[in-house]
Amino acid sequence: MKRKISILESIRQAKVGGGESHVYELAKHINRELFELEVLCFSDGPLIKKIEELGIKVHLIQSKHPFDIRTWLKIIRLYRSKRYDLIHAHGSRAASNLFFLSWLTSCKFIYTIHGWSFHPAQSAIVRLLRIRCEAFITRCAELNITVSNSNFLQGQRLFGLKRNKTVYNGIDPRRFDINLIPCSSIRGQFNIPKERTLVGYLVRITEQKDPITFVEAISIVTKETCDVHFLIVGNGNLQPKIRQLISDKKLDEYVSFSNFRDDMPEILKSIDIYCLPSLWEGMPIGMIEAMYMGCACVATSVDGSKELIQHGKTGLLIPPRNPYALAMSLLNLHYNQAKRKLLGKRAQQYAQNRFDINHMTSIIERCYQEICSHSNQTLAS
Repeated sequence: MKRKISILESIRQAKVGGGESHVYELAKHINRELFELEVLCFSDGPLIKKIEELGIKVHLIQSKHPFDIRTWLKIIRLYRSKRYDLIHAHGSRAASNLFFLSWLTSCKFIYTIHGWSFHPAQSAIVRLLRIRCEAFITRCAELNITVSNSNFLQGQRLFGLKRNKTVYNGIDPRRFDINLIPCSSIRGQFNIPKERTLVGYLVRITEQKDPITFVEAISIVTKETCDVHFLIVGNGNLQPKIRQLISDKKLDEYVSFSNFRDDMPEILKSIDIYCLPSLWEGMPIGMIEAMYMGCACVATSVDGSKELIQHGKTGLLIPPRNPYALAMSLLNLHYNQAKRKLLGKRAQQYAQNRFDINHMTSIIERCYQEICSHSNQTLAS
């Protein structure tokens, strides 16, 4: 019987987010007859339990820093205990602490970029340093996988990114089939009247997702109408600040809060508009899920998001850090229900035709096989 290819998938956090969802879905759908999978996380969180429930072993090596030499001995011990054929790092933090194994061993190294670690909100010096780190890591990889074409073009332009393949994130069609999801009680749980337009902000509440602009837009919308309600679902370092800001602006009656939940399909089925005012993106899985469910989307025109949305056809795009533009777009879709439904329908058709988890997994499986096959041929010769 042919030996399975042994793979270590690795990600920085075990919390809830796009990269973490990607790793979980890949672990869930990969062909277990061909591949033997284990997962390494550099921080604790709910992802560990979810993956273990799939019958997959998870390793935890605590680290808060990139290029953390203090963890390298632990990583080497882990590798020696298993002798993986291939290590697949998701995100720059995981990649920065795993690339060295390809130098020390015969193990192949793949790096998936879920959005670059450099972004416009950084100082010029920090951004330049991050760009150089990404250039170094990508050169160490046997294969780089970008989750959006815009990320590939940006890497190519800034440091000549090579050995790259763009693989879009995939959605589980069974989990997000709107016809299979039971009628939700979300509005009842939060006491949201049925006649109100419900806007969902379902993200990790961090600087990247620009929650302050979102709250400022809420303030503008609620001065115009009382018939729009806002549901914020997520955790993050800015959550306490945003809760306080909403209270200070006396917006509590228009906003409902929740930490991250496992019933995201039910929530998406309940909302009318999905809002993502990010300052930067790789390829936002949350918005793909919303589109897959037929939600009308309003997002900022940043890389990743603007690759998903055609303005006026599959959603609405606005400039970043512009609460007035965001508020006007939300009001537009609130008052124009026919337009809202048309955008949602087109978004659903677009997403269902392009973002399937089985297609994504099959492409990545072929990458694994080709890289390991090439490695075996080289050793044999």
